[in-house]
Amino acid sequence: MATACAAFGPDSSFLFNSPSKWSFNGIPDGITELMTKAPKAKDILDVALGPDGSYCVVYTNQAGEPMLRRNELPPALEKWFIPVPGNGLSAKRDLASLNVALGPNGSFFAFDSNGAFWSNLPAGFNDALSQRLDSKGNFKSGDYPQSVSLGADGTYVMTTVGGGGMWNLCGTNDILSNFLKESKSLKGIYVILSPSRTGVHLVVTNTGGCASTTPTSCHQQYLDFAEDWKTSCQRVMNQAAVRRRNAQQSANIGKAVVKGLGLMNKILNAANGNASGGGGQVYTSDTYVQDNSMDMSSFWAPINSAASDPIQ
Repeated sequence: MATACAAFGPDSSFLFNSPSKWSFNGIPDGITELMTKAPKAKDILDVALGPDGSYCVVYTNQAGEPMLRRNELPPALEKWFIPVPGNGLSAKRDLASLNVALGPNGSFFAFDSNGAFWSNLPAGFNDALSQRLDSKGNFKSGDYPQSVSLGADGTYVMTTVGGGGMWNLCGTNDILSNFLKESKSLKGIYVILSPSRTGVHLVVTNTGGCASTTPTSCHQQYLDFAEDWKTSCQRVMNQAAVRRRNAQQSANIGKAVVKGLGLMNKILNAANGNASGGGGQVYTSDTYVQDNSMDMSSFWAPINSAASDPIQ
């Protein structure tokens, strides 16, 4: 399966990680060394860059084991990971499904297969979330988070596993807002905002399409990311098509064998006298340049990972 992740940080920092390459600039040293110093990370599975130098990254080491590295997280989020300081990762946490969003003013939203935790969210987001919870504080059926992103100036986007969503882009990104409103379903869509700069976003689909509004300083890296994602997804889809075709051929052969055996049985019975009836944009301070390879037919959150528990 092809996987990818990306994040925008302060001062035009960014990280793009597609199936066969990664690119980055201005990110914290703790993440940079994962890609530049031995032993290097084998892959980056999930990354969040806060506007204040905080970060959280899930990666795999050379043995393929998922690892967690984080820095200057809000105390409440740190405790969600490490309930007792100095001890290991909480047994309730699952790096295989972990997604973290770090926003302005110490805001965060984190979730995995075992639960979700958030704090300091924009007021409108809290109100919208309350409508998705039952009397026990659990997410209603189909409303569990699929992707969450916290942007600058109180902007946010959340999509759910059932195809619903909630967002407020505060009038800063009509392109993304219209895209979300016009989508018949948000099932499978993954959106990344910048916690430091309004108007910046990235959307990726399972068919290999990308759409974005990216700073010009990282536009070429975005194009490389989008091309690699498109190529990798096409390869995976082609392989899947071959497997389906081979499986169908095998099934047809099996049916032919069964029919052949049935005919032979009839012949033998007759001989024995037993016969019977049988999608981006490039951001500048005052212009947008269209650059969209989005296939609007389907969407997918491309961040996938594998289970583990080590922390750093």
